[in-house]
Amino acid sequence: MKLEVFQRGIDILSSCIVDFKATVDPDKLEVWYGLTQELSDRIFLEAIKRICKKTTNIYPGTNIVGLIHEQAGIALTLMQNEPTTRLQLEDGMSDRQFEDGLVNIREIKKITKGIGGVKRG
Repeated sequence: MKLEVFQRGIDILSSCIVDFKATVDPDKLEVWYGLTQELSDRIFLEAIKRICKKTTNIYPGTNIVGLIHEQAGIALTLMQNEPTTRLQLEDGMSDRQFEDGLVNIREIKKITKGIGGVKRG
């Protein structure tokens, strides 16, 4: 996974989790990136979306890297076992569109723009 995709995912996660402190600790983020960088860009972002949509509580002791890998595993399983999911995940893009770099960055910016009164991009 590309570092900028990781950073984007952490920004999205930070927007969904109240008092998420990881973004102020560069050492922690470096470790997290090292432990998640083998994930593809698409699977990582899908895992982040699943966490934001389906995890109701994240506590101070929650293993975020483990949670990301857990949700990435679910996304991979869905892609492998369901032909329609394999071609089109929740973002509505085919695997080909995503791999060709046709990711709709504006949608990600809409998610994070203005959260907490902070204007972004």
